[in-house]
Amino acid sequence: MLERQKIIHKYIAGCKSLREISRELGVSRQTVTKIIREYEEALMSDRPAEAVDEVLTTRPQYHSGPRRSPVVTQEVRKIVSECLKENDRRRYGSMRKQRMSIHDIRRMLERKGFKVSYSSVSRCVRSLRQEAKPRHTEAYIKQWYEPGSECEFDWGEVCLRIGGSQRKLYMAVFTLCHSNGRWAYLFRRQDTLAFMESHRDFIKEVGGVPRTMVYDNMRVAVKGFVGGKEPTPALLRMADYYGFSYRFCNARAGWEKGHVERSVGYVRSRAFDLDTEFSDFQAAQLHLAGVCAELNTEESSPSTSGKNESLADDLGALLPSPGQIGCFEMRECSVDKLSTVCINGSHYSVPDRLVGLKVSVRLYSMRIAVYHDGACVAEHERSWEKGRWTLDIDHYLDTLERKSGAIGGSCALRQMPQEMRVLYDKHFRDSGKDFVALLRFASQNGFRHDDILSACRELRRRGVRRLSADQVRVMMQTGAAPEESRPETPDPQRDIIESGSDAILSYLTGAMVSNRTAERRAEI
Repeated sequence: MLERQKIIHKYIAGCKSLREISRELGVSRQTVTKIIREYEEALMSDRPAEAVDEVLTTRPQYHSGPRRSPVVTQEVRKIVSECLKENDRRRYGSMRKQRMSIHDIRRMLERKGFKVSYSSVSRCVRSLRQEAKPRHTEAYIKQWYEPGSECEFDWGEVCLRIGGSQRKLYMAVFTLCHSNGRWAYLFRRQDTLAFMESHRDFIKEVGGVPRTMVYDNMRVAVKGFVGGKEPTPALLRMADYYGFSYRFCNARAGWEKGHVERSVGYVRSRAFDLDTEFSDFQAAQLHLAGVCAELNTEESSPSTSGKNESLADDLGALLPSPGQIGCFEMRECSVDKLSTVCINGSHYSVPDRLVGLKVSVRLYSMRIAVYHDGACVAEHERSWEKGRWTLDIDHYLDTLERKSGAIGGSCALRQMPQEMRVLYDKHFRDSGKDFVALLRFASQNGFRHDDILSACRELRRRGVRRLSADQVRVMMQTGAAPEESRPETPDPQRDIIESGSDAILSYLTGAMVSNRTAERRAEI
């Protein structure tokens, strides 16, 4: 551009010849001639002022012309074209999974004696496809939405390591169209219960109901397509309860809900591209909620300026929420002889007094609740592994009082926290009834297993080495958390003495039990 302006300036103001201008500026005479000719043609046009401005401001364009690869001859293009036609025939037949890839086409060309690179074959395939079906560029119309008018919903997949195991989770994403505010929730499955619970949690969090919900043709929203799209009973139930209307997008028309289509990938990238390992499911959900809260408040670019005001307008224009809809599936189950109910191949424990009776089970997306006579008698985290047993030892206290010897090898004990198992092995292995009595006392008085462990730690801090159920009960009643708790300093000599004392006490206990057994046999 600078050279063009200098050439024209020297030609007009300097009254120099084209040869002199070429020699002074070091530009070829053909280039100088071309630029001066364009300038003179602009002066001779109908609008000289505009034409001269265009000459001075338009960048020069260089047309290299179409170039063809020397190795991609007409014969090669003919072979590639035949391969593409064969792929089209296989697409609609029984060999749709055996269509030739670009690598396959390249290997076929090599067999026929043509030495062609992968990139050359790829360009040839792209060129032939564009010739067969020219690319159609479509324009889109930017929409404006009233605050609180529309909200878009969609699912997304994410793979995380939860507790050391690789898990595939599903992310329900909501986007308010006016402000582009985003909310997301994780679920283990993409089913109707998760669909309903995601809407319940979203409406509870934003404090209102959008006027229209927008969905694509997902199974949890669309029941059938005969005679038009028929909504599922779950969607109808939510629409009637919350009072929103719904709209379905056309098939393969993701631009009709472009807000949430982009939001799924954006939220997944911001939340889980760097952070992929979490201790449990709740930790992953809390992390996702924090990322969404950050996205809804940041104004880091011109496109997000004023987002806080738009989001406030959106939330203020929502319809009032009538409350939380019940999102569960009811089932009637019989309690088996192991005091469990079986749901989809997984067993869950219930109180042993219900063996042989009928109970009602409420299935939620993440948990189950068991009811009997209108009261909730058991709650468990829902398991998706068939053959898994989820047992609570508190459900077997009546049986364990009569069969205390069974507690040591019970699966319920193995599913207790590690510290509780250590407590049993160290202090109650020979007195199972006392351990059961301690658990019953805690259950009846509203104490948890953590309270039992806190009381045991306080007793050991005070110097008690052999714990009993009575001592732990008294400590829980009087308070297991003193005002000042000094840490117990390690003492190797004391540890040796304690270990020896424990061994002596165990030996004496065994001897006393043996003597009592011998006396009873003598009496018999």
